[in-house]
Amino acid sequence: RTRYWGIHPTKQQSQAAASVRKSKGLKTLAYRTLRALYRHGEPLLFVPDPQMLWRPLSLPALLAHVKKTRYDLIYSVSSPQTDHLIARDLHRITGLPWVADFRDWWTLSTTYHATTRMHLFVEREMEKSIISEADACVFTIPGHAAAIQEKFGMVPRIFDEITNGFDNEDFSQKEYQHDGTIKIDYLGSYYGKDYSAKGLLAILHELIPQLSEKVRVTFTGDLDNYNRELV
Repeated sequence: RTRYWGIHPTKQQSQAAASVRKSKGLKTLAYRTLRALYRHGEPLLFVPDPQMLWRPLSLPALLAHVKKTRYDLIYSVSSPQTDHLIARDLHRITGLPWVADFRDWWTLSTTYHATTRMHLFVEREMEKSIISEADACVFTIPGHAAAIQEKFGMVPRIFDEITNGFDNEDFSQKEYQHDGTIKIDYLGSYYGKDYSAKGLLAILHELIPQLSEKVRVTFTGDLDNYNRELV
């Protein structure tokens, strides 16, 4: 047998506590429901990407800024692709020259997977509109412009391919001492099986036993779980 020697809550206190617990429970349920809707509904609702929510909010702020400051051109960089859509809106209103810089592929990427056929159609129309309306386009991947011409039957008015790299002059005066270790740095991201580190690792697996030096490989960038396990 047990006996409670504390102060017993009144009926009103018990009802108030139950009400608080019910309120917290409803808030938790609502929060979990919204999170689930966002997680599953994001690919359906946010086209081309979740940053589309910036678009209606950023344009008035940008227009107000353009009125105060004189600019020579608009320069947009993707991803996210919404950056180009905002720049296109600003270009249409202000008439300022516009350069669209594509740091990666869009719908032509091997890792791009459209949610539905309608999403694919809409995003490709967006991509074609940006390429056709921009005064110039910059691509970092060799062959990107040729792929666009082959797929869409169009080329930008002015375009150039400027790959990621470095200027030799920045390192010409530097001296390096070899410490007996071969250092390989990978700067970038690996994601999924379509764009994975499997090829690089397979080559290293065959090459390293033939070398007398130590080999150190550094990955700088995003690695998803699949590629982390490979590494």
